[in-house]
Amino acid sequence: MSTSGYAASAAGTLVCARLSEPEATPPAGQEVGAICLPADREQLSGDAYAVVDQGTVRTALVVDGLGHGPQAAEAAQTAIRSFHRAPDLPLPALVTALHRALRRTRGAAVGLLRLHPGRAEYTGIGNVRVLTLTPLDVGHRLSGQPGIAGLNMTAPQVRAFPLPPGATAVLHSDGIDQRWAQSPSPFVRRLPPHLLAASIAHSHRLTRDDATTLAARPSQRLP
Repeated sequence: MSTSGYAASAAGTLVCARLSEPEATPPAGQEVGAICLPADREQLSGDAYAVVDQGTVRTALVVDGLGHGPQAAEAAQTAIRSFHRAPDLPLPALVTALHRALRRTRGAAVGLLRLHPGRAEYTGIGNVRVLTLTPLDVGHRLSGQPGIAGLNMTAPQVRAFPLPPGATAVLHSDGIDQRWAQSPSPFVRRLPPHLLAASIAHSHRLTRDDATTLAARPSQRLP
């Protein structure tokens, strides 16, 4: 088992533990963290997420099925299955494939993030937000284009932005209060991705809705 923790007098203590076989090689780094929670009184989450690494390219998806409950969960899982069929597609083609797959569902908001060393690309439909976090500030706040994937979607646009060394990209559904990013504390800005995602969800989740936070840095794998 490996553990890590951060503590601050005002924010409390955050601890992460990972369980593995005794002979297993410890993970190379804590480059991705994510948490997905259902709305209060729901057994299933209408949100979902996925991450795929291909060499030094990391592609992440956060999907928020319309509403919540079983039908929203069905939409979210449909998008996840479609994503895994071809995660290396160019982002416009990938979000179009998700749109087509979701046509027989109630639809969803989707956000796609592709991380490269030093830069990132984002495209989305609906209210899935992305931003970057460094120890010094918050930047590149972006949201998806108007529409609902599976129901109505304009031609997808990709927005690119730099990702300086040590920066973390955060992708989250609207079950997270967006005001968390207005003035996060230095303690929060310095958290590694796995603890950052947990901290945001713990402090800024809107319990009436499903909530997902995904925090990631570019892959450190060799091409």
